[in-house]
Amino acid sequence: MNAARRARSLKIHPLERLDDRITPSGVIPAHPTAAAYAVYSPNGTPMDKLGRSLNIVYQEFLTYAKDGAKGAFVSSQSNVLTRLPAGTNDGMRTSVGVDIQVNGNFDKVVADMKSLGMEVSQADKAHKIITGYLPISQLAAAANDAELTNVTPIYKPVTRSPVRGLVR
Repeated sequence: MNAARRARSLKIHPLERLDDRITPSGVIPAHPTAAAYAVYSPNGTPMDKLGRSLNIVYQEFLTYAKDGAKGAFVSSQSNVLTRLPAGTNDGMRTSVGVDIQVNGNFDKVVADMKSLGMEVSQADKAHKIITGYLPISQLAAAANDAELTNVTPIYKPVTRSPVRGLVR
Protein backbone atom coordinates (compact mmCIF):
# COMPACT_ATOMS: atom_id res chain seq x y z
CA MET A 1 0.00 0.00 0.00
CA ASN A 2 1.19 3.47 -0.82
CA ALA A 3 2.27 5.41 2.33
CA ALA A 4 0.81 8.70 1.05
CA ARG A 5 -2.53 7.07 0.37
CA ARG A 6 -2.72 5.54 3.86
CA ALA A 7 -2.01 8.89 5.54
CA ARG A 8 -4.65 10.62 3.47
CA SER A 9 -7.34 8.07 4.35
CA LEU A 10 -6.71 8.44 8.08
CA LYS A 11 -7.07 12.21 8.14
CA ILE A 12 -9.95 13.48 10.29
CA HIS A 13 -12.05 16.03 8.46
CA PRO A 14 -13.85 18.88 10.28
CA LEU A 15 -17.64 18.59 10.60
CA GLU A 16 -18.42 22.31 10.88
CA ARG A 17 -19.16 22.64 7.19
CA LEU A 18 -22.05 20.17 7.62
CA ASP A 19 -23.87 22.38 10.13
CA ASP A 20 -25.72 24.51 7.58
CA ARG A 21 -26.55 21.81 5.07
CA ILE A 22 -30.06 21.52 3.69
CA THR A 23 -32.07 18.58 2.45
CA PRO A 24 -32.51 17.89 -1.28
CA SER A 25 -35.95 19.53 -1.12
CA GLY A 26 -34.27 22.77 -0.06
CA VAL A 27 -35.80 23.03 3.40
CA ILE A 28 -34.56 22.36 6.88
CA PRO A 29 -36.12 19.08 8.06
CA ALA A 30 -38.71 19.32 10.83
CA HIS A 31 -41.16 16.80 12.17
CA PRO A 32 -44.67 18.23 11.59
CA THR A 33 -46.37 16.24 14.34
CA ALA A 34 -43.77 16.97 16.99
CA ALA A 35 -44.58 20.68 16.77
CA ALA A 36 -48.33 20.04 16.80
CA TYR A 37 -48.42 18.24 20.15
CA ALA A 38 -47.06 19.73 23.35
CA VAL A 39 -46.28 16.47 25.13
CA TYR A 40 -43.70 17.46 27.72
CA SER A 41 -44.38 19.29 30.92
CA PRO A 42 -41.73 21.36 32.70
CA ASN A 43 -43.15 20.16 36.03
CA GLY A 44 -42.38 16.51 35.29
CA THR A 45 -45.67 14.63 34.82
CA PRO A 46 -45.95 10.84 34.70
CA MET A 47 -46.31 11.10 30.89
CA ASP A 48 -42.65 12.16 30.77
CA LYS A 49 -41.79 8.50 31.47
CA LEU A 50 -42.98 7.72 27.93
CA GLY A 51 -40.54 9.98 26.10
CA ARG A 52 -41.23 11.98 22.97
CA SER A 53 -42.02 9.21 20.46
CA LEU A 54 -44.54 7.37 22.65
CA ASN A 55 -46.16 10.65 23.71
CA ILE A 56 -46.69 11.55 20.05
CA VAL A 57 -48.11 8.09 19.30
CA TYR A 58 -50.46 8.40 22.30
CA GLN A 59 -51.65 11.90 21.35
CA GLU A 60 -52.28 10.77 17.77
CA PHE A 61 -54.19 7.76 19.09
CA LEU A 62 -56.40 10.02 21.24
CA THR A 63 -57.14 12.15 18.16
CA TYR A 64 -57.86 8.98 16.15
CA ALA A 65 -60.30 7.75 18.83
CA LYS A 66 -61.97 11.18 19.13
CA ASP A 67 -62.47 11.32 15.35
CA GLY A 68 -64.40 8.03 15.35
CA ALA A 69 -61.61 5.44 15.01
CA LYS A 70 -62.31 4.58 11.39
CA GLY A 71 -59.89 2.22 9.68
CA ALA A 72 -56.48 1.16 10.87
CA PHE A 73 -54.54 3.42 13.23
CA VAL A 74 -51.42 4.86 11.59
CA SER A 75 -48.95 7.04 13.46
CA SER A 76 -46.52 9.61 12.09
CA GLN A 77 -43.90 7.79 14.20
CA SER A 78 -43.55 5.10 11.54
CA ASN A 79 -40.28 3.87 13.02
CA VAL A 80 -42.01 2.75 16.27
CA LEU A 81 -43.03 -0.93 16.21
CA THR A 82 -46.84 -1.30 16.32
CA ARG A 83 -49.14 -4.22 15.61
CA LEU A 84 -52.70 -5.45 15.84
CA PRO A 85 -53.54 -8.63 17.78
CA ALA A 86 -53.71 -11.67 15.51
CA GLY A 87 -56.94 -11.99 13.55
CA THR A 88 -58.19 -8.42 14.11
CA ASN A 89 -58.34 -5.28 12.02
CA ASP A 90 -59.76 -2.93 14.68
CA GLY A 91 -57.41 0.05 14.98
CA MET A 92 -58.54 0.64 18.58
CA ARG A 93 -56.73 -2.56 19.56
CA THR A 94 -53.36 -1.46 18.18
CA SER A 95 -50.41 -2.24 20.47
CA VAL A 96 -46.95 -0.71 20.58
CA GLY A 97 -43.69 -2.52 21.33
CA VAL A 98 -42.14 -1.26 24.56
CA ASP A 99 -39.35 -1.90 27.03
CA ILE A 100 -40.41 -0.99 30.56
CA GLN A 101 -37.81 -0.30 33.22
CA VAL A 102 -38.93 -1.05 36.78
CA ASN A 103 -37.53 0.38 40.00
CA GLY A 104 -39.97 -1.23 42.46
CA ASN A 105 -41.61 -4.61 42.99
CA PHE A 106 -40.91 -6.35 39.68
CA ASP A 107 -43.49 -9.15 39.95
CA LYS A 108 -46.24 -6.69 40.88
CA VAL A 109 -45.44 -4.49 37.89
CA VAL A 110 -45.47 -7.50 35.53
CA ALA A 111 -48.92 -8.43 36.89
CA ASP A 112 -50.09 -4.79 36.56
CA MET A 113 -48.92 -4.59 32.94
CA LYS A 114 -50.64 -7.89 32.09
CA SER A 115 -53.85 -6.55 33.64
CA LEU A 116 -53.57 -3.52 31.31
CA GLY A 117 -53.52 -5.93 28.37
CA MET A 118 -49.77 -6.07 27.75
CA GLU A 119 -48.51 -9.13 25.91
CA VAL A 120 -45.29 -9.74 27.83
CA SER A 121 -42.71 -11.43 25.63
CA GLN A 122 -39.80 -11.22 28.08
CA ALA A 123 -39.50 -10.31 31.76
CA ASP A 124 -35.87 -9.91 32.85
CA LYS A 125 -35.99 -9.81 36.65
CA ALA A 126 -32.20 -9.48 37.00
CA HIS A 127 -32.17 -6.19 35.02
CA LYS A 128 -35.77 -5.22 35.90
CA ILE A 129 -36.90 -4.83 32.29
CA ILE A 130 -40.22 -5.97 30.81
CA THR A 131 -40.49 -6.29 27.02
CA GLY A 132 -43.70 -6.74 25.08
CA TYR A 133 -46.67 -5.13 23.35
CA LEU A 134 -48.79 -2.67 25.32
CA PRO A 135 -52.13 -1.38 23.97
CA ILE A 136 -51.68 2.26 22.94
CA SER A 137 -54.86 3.14 24.84
CA GLN A 138 -53.13 2.00 28.06
CA LEU A 139 -49.93 4.07 27.75
CA ALA A 140 -51.18 6.75 30.16
CA ALA A 141 -52.22 4.14 32.72
CA ALA A 142 -48.79 2.52 32.49
CA ALA A 143 -47.06 5.89 32.87
CA ASN A 144 -49.03 6.52 36.07
CA ASP A 145 -47.57 3.40 37.71
CA ALA A 146 -45.25 4.77 40.39
CA GLU A 147 -42.93 1.75 40.20
CA LEU A 148 -41.90 2.39 36.57
CA THR A 149 -38.79 4.37 35.75
CA ASN A 150 -39.49 4.76 32.03
CA VAL A 151 -41.22 3.24 29.03
CA THR A 152 -39.10 3.08 25.88
CA PRO A 153 -40.50 2.26 22.42
CA ILE A 154 -39.11 -0.59 20.38
CA TYR A 155 -38.12 0.71 16.97
CA LYS A 156 -38.49 -1.13 13.69
CA PRO A 157 -35.22 -2.45 12.31
CA VAL A 158 -33.68 -0.45 9.48
CA THR A 159 -33.36 -2.51 6.33
CA ARG A 160 -31.31 -1.63 3.30
CA SER A 161 -32.55 -2.22 -0.21
CA PRO A 162 -30.46 -4.04 -2.81
CA VAL A 163 -29.71 -0.65 -4.36
CA ARG A 164 -26.79 0.71 -2.39
CA GLY A 165 -27.64 3.46 0.07
CA LEU A 166 -31.44 3.32 -0.15
CA VAL A 167 -33.20 2.77 3.16
CA ARG A 168 -36.67 1.25 3.23
